[in-house]
Amino acid sequence: MIEKVKAEGVQKDQYDVKTDKTIFIGALFIIVLVCGVSIVFPETTLSIVEKARVFIITKFDWFFLAIGLASLIISIYLGAGRYGKIKLSEIDEKPEFSYFSWLFMIYFSAIGSSTLMWAICEPLAIISDPPFGFLPFSEEAYFVSIPYGMFHWGPIAWSFFALPGLVVSYCFYKRKKKRLQISSVLSDVIGKKNSEGIFGKIIDIASIFFTFCTFGPSLGFGVPVLTQLISNVTGLPSNDYMQYAVLAVWTMIFTCSVYRGLTKGIKVLSDINMWLLALLLIMVFFVSDPLYILRSIVEQSGELVSNFVRMATYSDVFNNGSFARDWTVFYWSWWMVEIPFMSIFIARVSKGRSFRELLFGIIGAGSIGTMSVFWVLGNYGLKLQKTGAYDLAGIYNTRGSTMAVVETMNSLPYHEIISIVMILLYFVFLATCIDSGSFTMGCMASKEIKDYQQPSKINRATWAVTIALIGVAILRLGGGLAAIQTIIIIVGLPSAVLLILLVAAIFKWLKEDYPQNYS
Repeated sequence: MIEKVKAEGVQKDQYDVKTDKTIFIGALFIIVLVCGVSIVFPETTLSIVEKARVFIITKFDWFFLAIGLASLIISIYLGAGRYGKIKLSEIDEKPEFSYFSWLFMIYFSAIGSSTLMWAICEPLAIISDPPFGFLPFSEEAYFVSIPYGMFHWGPIAWSFFALPGLVVSYCFYKRKKKRLQISSVLSDVIGKKNSEGIFGKIIDIASIFFTFCTFGPSLGFGVPVLTQLISNVTGLPSNDYMQYAVLAVWTMIFTCSVYRGLTKGIKVLSDINMWLLALLLIMVFFVSDPLYILRSIVEQSGELVSNFVRMATYSDVFNNGSFARDWTVFYWSWWMVEIPFMSIFIARVSKGRSFRELLFGIIGAGSIGTMSVFWVLGNYGLKLQKTGAYDLAGIYNTRGSTMAVVETMNSLPYHEIISIVMILLYFVFLATCIDSGSFTMGCMASKEIKDYQQPSKINRATWAVTIALIGVAILRLGGGLAAIQTIIIIVGLPSAVLLILLVAAIFKWLKEDYPQNYS
């Protein structure tokens, strides 16, 4: 009876979290202002930020490569070393979510629907303009195309989520700080006075804005592909009106989901995603060429392992090539822009996990999940190109990524059924990603929050609706890779600085809390 009353009290108190009005209004104002200017003056906006992008990628490409490798090394050190058994909770507390539900929520919150597109398109782009001085469409270009894609979506990418997620989790569950805000996490590095003052508010407002920007790639890539797939199946015209209609339906889905909360919303969507993704990959695997895909998996895994360090440090400094800047620097920027979002979301769902479990679980399961999409979809598309059945690279280079994905789907047996599964997966995939983003933005805009609580429903729903604005802004800026790269790379640089500060914080705490390990 006592337990029942306690549970009812917790449920009643679950959403009783006060909103920090300064952070909420400040972040909302900046988001609306930036999106408004982009929508009204798209050419001028793109011209200005493009200059900033060029400056960053030409002056700081080395910095992005170095911090990527360092992030993975530090993650391995903390997970495999003497701190690996530290539990992110009290000794007798169990994890809030089952192991697989925990991983599913993190996986689908992090990657969005873009994986489905880039698993097909990135290898096609790489064989057209390969790294390492290889000739376009050469055997070497084909050989490295899938492994390079898996590298960009592999262990380093997931370390950008797992490592800061560990820092915030430690702060929340071990240091007992009750604000799920980056300023609170950094208070021991920047000082308590700065953390609780104007500087701290600026950090949290910027964190919400960075989180908001992470949805540019997902919406910018996802809306056109989904629109074209729907048009392909239904015969409806694929135009701007259809794209805005898709965006509106998406907004309704993730607004309703985020309003339902963490357990009834995000967790349910993540479970649905897992089944839909597994169904899609199994269908494509069996109706294409299973033996070819299995052989490719073994060969490409070996290529990735043998060239991992080379890929992680490649900048083509002697030829001044643009491959690393256009791909690796863009991806590392994209993942680091997600640091405020993913670190707080991971912390909120990771109660009861150990250092080792969190770091290796997220990096390992995340890498295998994204690589699986490349193994199946990427290899199928690459085989079509290599055998001459379809010139997918030509379609990608002349008609864009959207048509490359659609033509790949059209080439499959039972393509109508598979396209319907793809459409459903796109809808739920991005809804989950944006749902968790809205939840996290709500956490950032809240005052003190207990480990069982969630931001107020109005707080979360407001961010869900606001996210639709960046979809409109990206479409007005022309969509496509150039517009999205421009936004992400500019915001990625300060996110990299944030990662450095978070790493400094965790080592400071470990030295204070476990001095015996430093003796």
